[in-house]
Amino acid sequence: MGPNQFVVRHNVASRSYEVTVDAEVVGSLTYGNAEGRIVFLHTWVAPAYRGRSVASRLVEAALNDARLDDKTVTDYCGFVSGFVARHPEYADLMDRELPGAGHWRAKSALPEAAGLAAG
Repeated sequence: MGPNQFVVRHNVASRSYEVTVDAEVVGSLTYGNAEGRIVFLHTWVAPAYRGRSVASRLVEAALNDARLDDKTVTDYCGFVSGFVARHPEYADLMDRELPGAGHWRAKSALPEAAGLAAG
């Protein structure tokens, strides 16, 4: 692997997904687990790496894992909400009963795509 390549890893011990560059963590997505759901809490990216799709890589990896693990998603992170709104192929992962607060921030097609009442 060359220098400055992004590596996404799931850090189970810290309940986060992390992006590293040269072994330095430059972004993270924290989560919790609750009864068959993954609860996304917060996305952080170091200022020097913002605008380089770091957060999108984190969210995509976490959502793909949720799908593989047959989990639904409860979202309290505005970035995750926006990502799902821009990528409706992930909308079916949103928990219908407990979608979280984040989905209200992204008012696009998410409510309809997830089968949730808009409003």
